Order: sequence, then structure tokens, then C-alpha cells
Amino acid sequence: MNPSPLRFVSQTFLRGLGVLLPIGVTAYLLYTCADIAEEMIRSILLLFLPEEMYLPGLGIIIATVFVFVVGWSVRYLPVEGPLSLLDALFDKIPVVRTIYSSAKDFSDFVAGKTTDKFSKAVLVRIPEFPLSFLGYLTSPDVRDDIGVPSEEGVLVYLPMSYQLGGYSIIVPRDWVQEIDLSSEAALKYILTAGISKGKRDSEKT
Repeated sequence: MNPSPLRFVSQTFLRGLGVLLPIGVTAYLLYTCADIAEEMIRSILLLFLPEEMYLPGLGIIIATVFVFVVGWSVRYLPVEGPLSLLDALFDKIPVVRTIYSSAKDFSDFVAGKTTDKFSKAVLVRIPEFPLSFLGYLTSPDVRDDIGVPSEEGVLVYLPMSYQLGGYSIIVPRDWVQEIDLSSEAALKYILTAGISKGKRDSEKT
């Protein structure tokens, strides 16, 4: 049985929207980030270059080359010592320490460098309720972090779907169950509310 013309039009429109919307949102976010970065770098470059020598996009090109050079240096040159000194310096400044350590943990996670934090995908099961939460075990013993007087307290981070943010919760250790899912696959699964499904760790071997 053929669908009605109105139903055919609506379904066709929604299919087209499903294709174009992710592309449009991704392009818009990339453009916005590039535009913000371009303006920031442009203001710095104009301190050293005449305005007539500045070409649109020059800031993005310079930033891309600079990031690549830094990445190459970290990978192939002995810069561990200076980076450790920088970490130690920032760690001694109260406000800067919080911002720097948080940004560094997030960047390490995005770059796939994190081994301890955000590496264990877990399920948090609440015995009194038929609910389970998917998150990351970020601290196996909160006594070492904030002095909570509980031998069974662990810290779990619960990201939120379709937005940045989440909740850090302290729960008993026996509420937490590690699952056979990589951190990247778990994050994709959570952020897309289960629409994007990743491979389990055992399926990669």
C-alpha cells in the first residue's frame, strides 16, 4: 500500500533533514571555532605585522603549523624535562593549578593519552532502584583525594547525552561494575544516547 502524498512528503523531508542536519551542525561548530581562533590569533599577529600584510586565514594556518610543530617536538625531541618543570610550576599556583590540570586531563583524554583517568568504563547500579548509569571510574579511593571517611567510596563521572557536562558521584565500590567497552566507545555511546554503538574491547583483539 502506497503512503499518502502528505506522509510521503514528510518522510522524504525528514530523511533529507537527517542527512543534512549533522553535516550542518558539524560545519557550523567547526566554522565558529575556527572564526574564534582566527580572531584571537589575528589580534596577536597584528602586534607584529602591518594590517595590510595580514590575509584572512593566516591565523589558522599559523596555528595549525604551530600545533603540528609542538606535537612533533613532543614526539621526537627530549622535551619531557621542560614539560615536567612547566607542570610543576603551574601546580604551585592555586587558581592556575585547577584550570591547567583540568584542561590537561581533558586534552589527554581527547588525544587518547589517558591511562588511568577516563580509562575504565563502568556501570553504576543502585540496589534500591532498577536503574543503571554508564560512566567512568575516575578515582578508585576518594580517601586519597578529599579525605572522605569511607573505605568503599569511589568516584564515578557520568557524562550527559547530547551536551557537555556531567555529574561526579561518590558511590560504594560494590555498586560499580567494570564493562568490556573502550573509553572512546563508551563516550560515543553516552553522548549519542545509545544511537552510536562502539565495539567492545574484546572484539578488537
